[in-house]
Amino acid sequence: MSKIASSLGPPRILVVEDETLIRMMLSDRLRDDGYEVTEAKDADEALRKMAESLPNILVTDIRMPGSMDGIGLVKIVRENHPMLPIIVVSAHITYMGQIDDQTEFMLKPYPLQHVVDRIEMLLNTARNKQ
Repeated sequence: MSKIASSLGPPRILVVEDETLIRMMLSDRLRDDGYEVTEAKDADEALRKMAESLPNILVTDIRMPGSMDGIGLVKIVRENHPMLPIIVVSAHITYMGQIDDQTEFMLKPYPLQHVVDRIEMLLNTARNKQ
């Protein structure tokens, strides 16, 4: 169970990943840890789901099919939700680095526990800023 669940319920995470197995493994692990997880296979689907319910954190891949990649998704999200914590994951080291203060980069492959730890850190940081 997540250490950061609140009276408002478990933190909501949107996982955007076109590789089904990776998306399912990460989402299942996060659910096991007590998070409410929504999945999207590309940036277009992610934006539709975010319009329905804003997550507490976004985890997105960079290279995906559709009208935009993960970097395009981050740019749109930043315009509308500048303080939303985002983790960008990619197997391509050319993207490595921090995009902005609320966005972190993780290189694939990653241990699932490392993602969980990073999510908890970002959510705690966001909660402390409130």
